[in-house]
Amino acid sequence: MSYTTVRKWRLLPSLPVSLLLSIACWLWLYSLINYGAVMGTQNVLNELGPFLLAALPVVAGATVYGKLASSSGLVLPQRSLRALLTFWRPAQTAEGESREDITNRDWVLSEVQLLNRAQKTSNQLMEYHMLHAPYGIVITDASGLIRRNNGPAARLLQENSLPGCQLATVMGRLLGKHFSFKEMTSGIMGRRWKTEDSGSGARWLDFNMTPLMESDSAQEVTGYYILVMDETEAVREESRKLATSRIRDLNEAGKVLTHDFSNLLIGAQAQLRRLERKPGDRDSAEALKAVSYALDHARELLKQLGAGSQFGMPSLRPERVADLLAHSLEICRASANEDGVSINLRSDEDKRYVYADASQMTRVFTNLIRNAVRACAPNGVIDISVRSKGTGVEVLIADNGRGMSDAELGMAFEPGFSTRGKGKGGLGLAISYLMVDAHGGALELQRNPSGRGIIAAVWLPESHCPLPLQGVTGRNVIVASHFAGRIAPAISQLETQQDCSVAEAYAIEEVIALLEEPDSQWDLVLLDEDMDMEGLSRRFGDTVDIRVIAFQEKHDQ
Repeated sequence: MSYTTVRKWRLLPSLPVSLLLSIACWLWLYSLINYGAVMGTQNVLNELGPFLLAALPVVAGATVYGKLASSSGLVLPQRSLRALLTFWRPAQTAEGESREDITNRDWVLSEVQLLNRAQKTSNQLMEYHMLHAPYGIVITDASGLIRRNNGPAARLLQENSLPGCQLATVMGRLLGKHFSFKEMTSGIMGRRWKTEDSGSGARWLDFNMTPLMESDSAQEVTGYYILVMDETEAVREESRKLATSRIRDLNEAGKVLTHDFSNLLIGAQAQLRRLERKPGDRDSAEALKAVSYALDHARELLKQLGAGSQFGMPSLRPERVADLLAHSLEICRASANEDGVSINLRSDEDKRYVYADASQMTRVFTNLIRNAVRACAPNGVIDISVRSKGTGVEVLIADNGRGMSDAELGMAFEPGFSTRGKGKGGLGLAISYLMVDAHGGALELQRNPSGRGIIAAVWLPESHCPLPLQGVTGRNVIVASHFAGRIAPAISQLETQQDCSVAEAYAIEEVIALLEEPDSQWDLVLLDEDMDMEGLSRRFGDTVDIRVIAFQEKHDQ
């Protein structure tokens, strides 16, 4: 009541003044009740000063609070004493508002504040999601114009800057197909799409689109939220499981036949050696050499078949691609000549090496070349080329034969499928797929751009060329370079192929420290050509073999 009365006079002092008046009234009523009128009045006069002094901090706080509330617009509307004393009906304020209106307004303000907090939390979660999600996120407006994206989306869609681009245009360029945005929103999402990655062959992406609306009740779409996920490994795993399950039974059958076929091959090799001892022309000698190599390879395959390891993990080591192809061509060239098919090997990459199991990859290339020969008519041509691609090497075996339909391409790697009809082979591609996949590579069939035939593309991770080292087996070696990437392959080769004890160093001072160790056993130092050899030679040249090697980060050493 005191606050309402004083507020009519002035807003700012109304809270502290009403507080002082309330204290004084309380003190007077307390004294009257306990001491009577005369003594109570005297008690008020005696105690009023100390009471008011004790109330000063509270009064100061109330003054500051009133000032802040007034400046923030948080003061309730002015009300009359009559409205304050009327409890049995909604009292009207000076502005005509009822107490219910005031209560409702406070409730609305509270709800708005809660909504603002929820919106802030939601925005924070969205930002965290955009920054840390491992899959791609793209947000567009209603027309498909990209407004936001995260880092994984840019990598998967192979675009440095996505905002401002049309999603349909980006996907069309990536997938090699033309889409309208209407087609995208009406059915092409939620499917796996095959794209071409510049590093390691085919990639499979999954797109899922969710429309964004202003509210749950609104029907108008304001944008789209698209998830982009890399499903390449899942697709490959499905292919591996399909091929492996259908080939598993062949292993058991192979164990039964291995012994008998091995005996036949031993007999054939004995007869072949008799022919090799007889003089003959050059063509006959080359033919016998090819047959001998084929029989050796067949015996190796039978050995693997009997051990059940022909589809197991390959024994990887650096192998020159040209050598792998040369061995396969020795096996296939004779049958190609009989069918009137010419094979051309075109490669400017003779120094390229890959991590491979020579036996398995020879088998893969042989299967692919034989398939190409069978697909060609007389006078057909097979072109084999080698090229660098991303972090690996790609071998392309292109024929100008009859080609394959879309359905045949989709079924090509299924065991038992053959374009020649049921019961006529169909295992070569499935086995080749599994072997290349076990190498960490990729095998694909593509239509020949020339318009006829098929291209079999084999991608394998590239390996550093073996170092040209002599007499290092079993030695204690220090390998030194300013660049770790240059010496890592050399260290691997020395440890795995040369059985050396190896230490790595990245400065001349580190080499000196190793050589000066008590009881140092290091007897060979391999220096990168960018390091100074003279100082080491003067100090340790009499006791340690010091060589300069041209380590290179590229694979053409």
